[in-house]
Amino acid sequence: MAQPIDERGGTRADQLALDAIFEEQWPRLMRLLSRRFVRLPSPEDVLQEAFVKFAQLRGQVQDPPAFLTHVAFNLARNALRSEHRRARYESYADLLDGDADLLTPERHALARDEVRQIEAAVAEFPPVCGQVFRMHRFEGMTQTQIARHLGISTTAVEKSMRRAFARLAVAMAVADDAGGSGLGVSSGRCHIREQD
Repeated sequence: MAQPIDERGGTRADQLALDAIFEEQWPRLMRLLSRRFVRLPSPEDVLQEAFVKFAQLRGQVQDPPAFLTHVAFNLARNALRSEHRRARYESYADLLDGDADLLTPERHALARDEVRQIEAAVAEFPPVCGQVFRMHRFEGMTQTQIARHLGISTTAVEKSMRRAFARLAVAMAVADDAGGSGLGVSSGRCHIREQD
């Protein structure tokens, strides 16, 4: 089990008190993090960071268990968001770059074209629909977070997501049928725009 980091200049009594809180809270917090954040890659690192923050502020903390739980949960959420963003950007980069041995220049151009088509389709979504889609797919926000951020219900977020995915699917199908041209999404329904 990792040991807590001692603040410089702390007394022996301070260190003993910190060690006691560490020994008491570490197992409880590990159980909570493991249950609540199943996909958390390294709960030990999150807890270590929470205890470092606690050690830095321990003279100001009134309720150490509550403080540690709150900080650990926030750090876990941040770690999961970062991991989600990293995975999303890696998959986006893979779409653009792919395996150099397998991705011919033609396939590379087609992948870039597909990304441009998706971006164009999303740009034509109705404002709320597009905003909800971007927040969910590109910022990694949950439906509840989006609802709070936009001041709308989670049901409205769900409907916007369904509409966004339906419009994107139709727009991509239209683009495929048209050979990559004519991608269009109106504020109502998806439609084919006439190209000059």
